[in-house]
Amino acid sequence: MNSLLELADHLAHEVATNPSISGVILALIGGTILGLAFFGTLYWTVQRATFSQQPWLWFSLSLGARFSLLIAGLYLAGRSGTLQLLGCAVGIVLGRFMVQRLVRTPR
Repeated sequence: MNSLLELADHLAHEVATNPSISGVILALIGGTILGLAFFGTLYWTVQRATFSQQPWLWFSLSLGARFSLLIAGLYLAGRSGTLQLLGCAVGIVLGRFMVQRLVRTPR
C-alpha cells in the first residue's frame, strides 16, 4: 500500500513540475469536452431532425457548427505541440465513447 501512495505522489509531482505532461493532460480533458459536445450535439440533432419538416436544415447547420468547434479545438491543441494534439484526439475518442454509453438504450 505504501508503494502505491509513493507512486501517486511521484506522478503528482511529475505532472506539477513537467509542463509537457500538464499540457497533455489539459489537452486530454479539452478533447474529452470537445468529443462530448460534438457527439452529444450529433445525437441531439438526430433526435430533433427526425421529427422536423426540414431535416436537411438541422443536419446542415449542426454539421457546420460541430465541425467549426472541432477544428478550432484541434487547431488550438496543435499549436501547443504534437503531444497535445494527440492528447486532444484521444480525448475526442473518449468523449465519443462516453456519449455512446450515455445514450445507449436498454435491450
